[in-house]
Amino acid sequence: MRLPTCSIVTAALLCGAPLFAVTPQKPASSGPSNQADRYLNQVASDARAIEWHASDIERLTRDPNATWEQYDQQWNEIKPAQEQLQNRIARLDAMRSSLSDSQKQMLDKDKSAVQQISWRTRQLLKFMDVQGADLKSPEFRSYARSLARNADKVAGNAQSAATPRAGA
Repeated sequence: MRLPTCSIVTAALLCGAPLFAVTPQKPASSGPSNQADRYLNQVASDARAIEWHASDIERLTRDPNATWEQYDQQWNEIKPAQEQLQNRIARLDAMRSSLSDSQKQMLDKDKSAVQQISWRTRQLLKFMDVQGADLKSPEFRSYARSLARNADKVAGNAQSAATPRAGA
């Protein structure tokens, strides 16, 4: 007796289906500690991006051939990272009760640095928005330097407050 082809295919699919079933993977931990670590790592990443671009702005202040567009490009990279940094710090603050002591200390230490980052980011834009502004001035350079320095501080503190990963 010959079985119809569709019956063979159906039987193979039904019998083989358990072999190919995708089992959902459990997250390692989706608790507050893991979420805080994720935010801290993202804070560190945002702060490193700000530091890098602010340092580039400072470098541009020394380049006689730098254009306004180059400054603008760097600022356009800083602003979204600064906004994300501020939002993530606010989220960490909102979950303060579930943070470890080192995470709480980092948050307390870095609040003023994050405020400085926000303020310096606004100052850079105000300075750049003035037609004919001297983007090579010591004042503008100091804004960029301060922004980079504060971002470096936040990145280092956030990275050290995140729980170390096994094998990392």
